[in-house]
Amino acid sequence: MSRKAIALAAAAVIAVLAAGFGAYLVGHSGGEDLEAARSAGQAAGTERGTEEGTKAGLRQGLEQGRKQGFGTSFEDAYTSAYRREFRDAGLNSPPRIEIPRIEPSSGE
Repeated sequence: MSRKAIALAAAAVIAVLAAGFGAYLVGHSGGEDLEAARSAGQAAGTERGTEEGTKAGLRQGLEQGRKQGFGTSFEDAYTSAYRREFRDAGLNSPPRIEIPRIEPSSGE
């Protein structure tokens, strides 16, 4: 082998080692960026999940509250209005009032 071939081979080996070391440094330093991106993504996901969960929970809670409140308030209002109509007409109201079963509207 000539000196030129040896020098060329040595230069190629040094270039490959330098490229490998450079790639290692870039990959190693990118780990911090990856961790920051992972943390930012997790925080954004938690925020969005909390927001969507709050909206869904609020909708369900309002619907449940509307149903529960409707049942008792409708019954009281219906009974009072029914008795008032009899009283205003100068009649005695029946002792037991049959209350119709009506489902509340969704409120939307």
